[in-house]
Order: sequence, then structure tokens, then C-alpha cells
Amino acid sequence: MLSLLLLLGGSALPRAQDMVGDGDLTISGGSWNYVYGLREQPRTGDAQAEGARLTISGGSIDSSIYGGYARSAGGTVRAGSNIVTISGGSIGSSIYGGYARSDNGTAQAGSNAVTISGGLSGDSPDIYGGYAHSGTSASAAGNSLTLRGPLDLGAWASAYGGYAYADGGDDGLFMTANNRVSLDGTAHLLQVFGGRVSAHSAKAAVAAAYGNMVSIAGGSVDELYGGSAAGKGSAEASGNTISISGGSVTAAVGASAFSAGGDAVADGNVISITGGDHENIIAASVQSNATRASATDNAIYLSDTTVTNVTGAYSTNTAVPSFLQGNTIVVGSGARVTGAVHGGDARDTNGSSSASDNTIAVVEGGRVDGDLVGGMLAGAGSASYNTLLVNNGSVNGDIYGGQTGAGGSATGNSIIIGRQATLPAGIRLFGGEVGGKAVAARGSGNTLFVDSWQGTVARAAGFANLHFVLPAPGTAAAGVPMLTVSGAQNDDFDGTTVTAQLPDIITGGNVHLGETFELVHDDSQAIAKADVSSLISLQQGYAVLYDGAIFRNDDSIYIRIDGSRANPLAGALTEARIGAAGMLKQGGDLLAGAGVREARAAARKTDTTGWAAFATLYGGAASLTTDTDVTTQGMSLVTGLARHGETAWMDMLVGAFFEMGYGNLNTSREAAGETITGNGDTHYTGGGLLARIDLTQGLLRGLYIEASGRAGQVNTSWYSDDLQDNMDRPADYDLVTPYYGGHAGLGWLLPLSEDWTLDVYGKYLFAHQDGQDTTIHGDTIHFDAVDSSRVRLGARLEGDILPSASVYMGAGWEYESLGTARATSRSSDIRIPSTSMAGSSALFELGLAVTPQTAPLRLDLALEGAAGTRRSIGGRLQLVYAF
Repeated sequence: MLSLLLLLGGSALPRAQDMVGDGDLTISGGSWNYVYGLREQPRTGDAQAEGARLTISGGSIDSSIYGGYARSAGGTVRAGSNIVTISGGSIGSSIYGGYARSDNGTAQAGSNAVTISGGLSGDSPDIYGGYAHSGTSASAAGNSLTLRGPLDLGAWASAYGGYAYADGGDDGLFMTANNRVSLDGTAHLLQVFGGRVSAHSAKAAVAAAYGNMVSIAGGSVDELYGGSAAGKGSAEASGNTISISGGSVTAAVGASAFSAGGDAVADGNVISITGGDHENIIAASVQSNATRASATDNAIYLSDTTVTNVTGAYSTNTAVPSFLQGNTIVVGSGARVTGAVHGGDARDTNGSSSASDNTIAVVEGGRVDGDLVGGMLAGAGSASYNTLLVNNGSVNGDIYGGQTGAGGSATGNSIIIGRQATLPAGIRLFGGEVGGKAVAARGSGNTLFVDSWQGTVARAAGFANLHFVLPAPGTAAAGVPMLTVSGAQNDDFDGTTVTAQLPDIITGGNVHLGETFELVHDDSQAIAKADVSSLISLQQGYAVLYDGAIFRNDDSIYIRIDGSRANPLAGALTEARIGAAGMLKQGGDLLAGAGVREARAAARKTDTTGWAAFATLYGGAASLTTDTDVTTQGMSLVTGLARHGETAWMDMLVGAFFEMGYGNLNTSREAAGETITGNGDTHYTGGGLLARIDLTQGLLRGLYIEASGRAGQVNTSWYSDDLQDNMDRPADYDLVTPYYGGHAGLGWLLPLSEDWTLDVYGKYLFAHQDGQDTTIHGDTIHFDAVDSSRVRLGARLEGDILPSASVYMGAGWEYESLGTARATSRSSDIRIPSTSMAGSSALFELGLAVTPQTAPLRLDLALEGAAGTRRSIGGRLQLVYAF
């Protein structure tokens, strides 16, 4: 590419002329009208200006600067991947990384980059990473704009990562996506947009601003938008981000969507502020003049900053419904809001609007001087199911779960006052307010959680539930009620139910055992209308229940903790250990039965010095207990090498094997009128040795003895959404424990005819699974070792039906004398209810074995099952190859 260097005062061109490069242009001086790094401007058809590099370090440009300029009356016009770098000089009009205009076709301005550093001055220019202008369809995507250093751009300068503009037309898509703007320095800008779409002149165009990002580290901005989409058709601005670490912003809006004739949507936008002093912060603003406006799942995170007012979602439309839902605001460490914080704020008077399911958290030293409102509606509608949390933070204004005009509803809201919250004594807490009055407590579904906090408020009204989490031992101020109400009105607690729970078990100890604690004090005696639950059982962790009572007198409500006992639901914790033991039993059965037989069959097909490989695989399902429901579905494998030897009066077999198994677990337990279900998985790997001696001569011919030993590791994981601790956290754990075991057997092979043999046997099988400690959300659970001890008696009939095939059938009985999983909560020294698989079971098998005459192979297929304490069904595949 041609490189043209124009030195200040040395230009060969007349002053105030256009400068057009061929794709690589450098300017360090001179006076120019328009400057183009690359320009393509046919009358009609496609146009392309891509890949230009424009560098300006000085000079005076009276009009505009373009990295790439492409324009046509029709066709597809592209201006992309252009790079503009400016470090000095002055500008009289606008700056474009890429400019694409197609009057009747498609305009695309993408992947352009503009970097402007200290030294540039201007007469309020508009600066664009990418600009796309069309009457049909336009997109400005993937552009970047960086401004840094001291810049004197005038009072009205604006910056756009990407801008898509509709010029007439009926419909089409106008979009800005994934543009980036970065501001760091002392520049002042009137407006900054990560991405902006203006489609007001198109009758039904779709306006969309997605995934744009603005980062501010210095300077000042009057109006800041992550993304903005506006037009006569539908408009959406979603997934945009603003990150501010310094400087000052008068108004920041994560996304703005306006539609004159369709839906306006702004979802999933985020503002994060970690420094600087700012004024009005709104995560999303929506307005529709025709159908509906929706802003959901937007978020604002504040730390180490001061701002004036904060709103999660804002709607200004006046005639159609707006839905401001699921928005989040966090006022965190070092953050101060000098005004109010609203999760959702709808200024319309439409009775179908909603400002619900929003969350506001003032935490980690955050401070709010004004009111907290989860959802606010100027008219009727629903401001419900909002959550407001103050925990180790301070709020000086009143707190409302929801606020609506007359005829609205504010139900199901939650206000949580947590540890080390700082509230003034005159603060008022409202679950909901409708038409300027607190909603009736009865049936409202609103809840006030007082979590380990002690303090005074003027009112606590509109709450169907007052729920207290007692302070940890040693942290409460002696003789101070948790909640003191100084200005209650007569019916504030009419229909309110008072409940309590114990603190997180992480705080330790047998909490408040034998103590009486004052929950609420109200000198006006309005609290006398509240309902209390009398005898109570409070859970702590997973394993322990504390019994006591909630009672009252005229002006106070108390709780007394009398004693402790095991939680009957906690026995569900032991069930996965039975599932793991069941899988180890399944592997032990496979080894002691088919494993030894197939090792013997494989070894006998070789000479006396050879080793034979064997493998046997079982897969099936089993129900292991009767008092609960523990089921497994999985497979077990035994494979190894075996060797056969003989003397004049006996045959001998020795072998070594590898074993593994995997199973899914499903558990269910009925206790205290509830059903606790869980699921998980277990797998084991290990190995060991086996041996067998068969007598071949004398009166005891056919008698055999056998034995095996095994060891390895078993991994078990389990989860239950039904079993929760007193902080509503589901139980889950992962265990990794060693196991060992083996079997010993005595049997007699009795020939019934030339082709049929009866095997009568007795066996003892043992398996041990080590114990282990684990911590589940602060509750330390000790699992005892699980031992399985079984005696089995049975018989097996086998006969040849073809020279190369035989069938067999067997039946047996076994008794499990141990098989109990026990556990203890070390946190509370409470024994957890156990789970047992002890008991008798009947066994059966039916199979077919094929041994080709011409190949050193043996294939065995079988159906196996059990009934009784253990109920199972499964199939077995055995493969033997001798070499």
C-alpha cells in the first residue's frame, strides 16, 4: 500500500482540500477539509472500503475524518476493519472508523477501530467506531473506540462504538452489536453510546442493540448508554454492559429501548461501578407507545463509589403495560447512594403493569441514605415477590417490598435485616404499600426476616410472617429484644405469624439450649394480635432438632429452647452408603460365583504351565432395603489371569484379578410424614487374588474349597434437594474410602449322569467399607464403617445339551447379618438414624455356556436375580480366552 507522509507546512496540495488515501495514510500537519483513509463511492451497486490504516498526529481538519468511507445509492455497502489512530491536531466535525451508507440496500460497518489519545482538540465532534446508514438494513458491529489522555473536544462532543441509522423505508433490521467504547482521561463528552440504533423514520423496522460495552476510567460524561435501540417497530437493547472505575457520569443507562409501534425490550444489561462520583444510574429503561415494555434480569453492582439515585429497571410509558422483573441491585463495599434505590420503577398508570421479583442487597458496608423499594408502580398493578436485604450495611430511609397506586397488589415480598445491619430507630419497614397505606398483614404473603439482628424500628407493617434467626451464642446483647417496634399502629400485626429458626451450624454449639429469648417487644401492645406457633421443633444443620415453645404476653413474644433430639429425616444421609455397599456386594457376588468358575474353566483349557485370561461382566438393578428404598442400577466387571495345576489327587487354581463397578443411586425415605428422596452415583476399582482346590480321587472326590481376597477404593456422591438444613441448603457429599473383603467357600460337585452335575455349596462373603468424616455446609458428619457379612447356601445344576453347549440353573438362600450404615453429627453429637440391608434373600440363576471345539473360547450368558430383603434382576456375560 502507498504510504503518504504530509509534513506540517509542507503540503503540495491547496489548503482546505479533501485528502483521500489509498488505504495507508499518515497526516502530521497541514489543513484539510475531509480526510479519507480509503473511499469508494459508486453511484449504484456494491461498495467496499475495508482494511484502511489512517494515522493523524497533527494538522487541522475542517470537516470529517473517515478511516473507511463507502457509499452507494443501492447494493451492499461495507466499511470494515479500518484502523484510525489520532494523537494530535484539530477536528471540526465528525470522526468515523468506518462509514457505510446505502440508500436502498444494506449498510455494514464492522470491526473498525478508532484510538484517540492526548492532543486532539475539536469543535464538539461526533466520534464513531462504526456508522451504518440505510433505508433498508444497517448494522454496526464489533467496532471499538478508545479515548484516552487530556482531550479538548468542546461542550457537545459525543462518542459511539457503533451507530445504525434508518433513513426512511418500511421495515428491515437495524442493529448494533458487540461494540466497545473505552474512555480514560480528562475529556468531557455530552453523550456516550456503546451501540445506538435510530430507526424512527422506518415504518416497521426492528431496532436492536446487543452485547455492547462501555468502560469509563476517567473524564466526565453527561449521558452514558451501554446500548440504545429506538424506532417505530419493535426495539430491543439486551446484554449490554457499562463498567465505570473512575470519572463522573451524570446519567448512566445500561440499555434503553423505545418503540412507537411495537414491543420495547431491555434484558440482561449490567452496570458495574467501582469508583468515581456519579448521579442517576439505571440498568434498563424501556418505553412502548403501542404494545408492551419489558425489562428483566438487569443488574447494577456498586462498590467504592458515590451515586445519587439507582434504579434496576425504569419505564416511562403511559398507556400500555410494563413489566420490570428479576432485576438486581447490589450496594457493596465502599458504595454510598445518597438518594433512593428502586428495583423496578414503572411510571405508567396501566393497571396491568408489574414490578416484581426484583432484588436489592445492601451489604459489606454499603450505605443508602434514601428509601429502598423493591418494586414501584405509579398506578395499579403488581409489585410482588421482591427481595430486599440489608446485611452489614446501612439504610437511612424506609424500606418497602412493593409500592403501588390504589387498586394494586404488593404481596409475597421479603425484607431481610441481617447481621450488623445499621438502621435508624425511626425507620419504617413495609411488606407492601398500596395507595399510600400499608397492606393488611393477613394473607399478604410478605415476610420480614430478622436474621441475628437486634434493633428498633418505628413500624413493621404489612407482613404475614415475622421470622427470626436467633443470634449465634455469645453474639447477642443481653436483655435486648431482637426487634423493638416503637410506633406500631393498632392492626399492624393482625394476621401476622411469628416463627423462628436457629443460626447456621457453622457458628457452632448446642445453640441456646435451655435459654429464653425475646423476639419482639412492642409497648403499644399491637403485637398481641400476632399468632404464635406454641410448641416448636427447630432444626439446626441436618441432624438435630431443638424442641421448645414460642409464647407471648401483652407486649412481647419470646422463644424458649428446652431440649434436643435427632432429626428423623437425617437418616437419608446414610442411604448412599448402603448403595455403595450394595455395589461392592454385587462385585463380590460376581467374583465368588462366575469369576472363580470362569477362571477355572479358562485355566483348564490350557496346559499345566499356561495362564488363561478370563472376564465376566454383570449389569442389573437392585433394591437393597425394606424399611427404606435404596436402589442401584449399574455394572460390575471382573477380569484377570488364572493358572491351573494338578497332582494325583487334586486340581489347583490360582489367579489374580482386577475389578471395577459403576452404579447410579436412587434413595427414598419416609419419616415424620415426609418423603426424602436423593440420587447420586458410586464407583469402585480394585483387585485381588483367588484360589480353588478340587479333590479328584477317593471318597471325597468332587469336594472343593475356594477363597478370594479383594481391596480397592470406592467413591460415592449423593445429593438431595428434599433434605435441607435450617438455612435451606440441600444436602450433598462426596466420599472416597478404601474397601476390602473376600469370600471362602466349600462345595461338592456330584455327578448325576454322564452329562449332568449338581454343585452343592456353602459360602461366606465379607466386605468392609471404611468410615469417613465430611462437612456438609458446616455440619460435620461422621460416617461409620459399613460391613457386610453374608452366609449363603445353594445348589446349581449344570448339564450338556450339545457337544459345545451347556445349560445351568441354580437357587440359593443367603442371610446378611450386618449391612448397617450409621452416622453421627459431630457438630451436635447427635446419632443419625441408620439404614440397614440386613435380612434374608432368595437367589436364582439361569444360563447358557458355549465352548467351541475349535477355538480357545468360552462364552457364558446368564440371568440372575434375588427376592426378599434384596430384590434384584440382571444379566451376566462371561468371556474366557485361553492362550
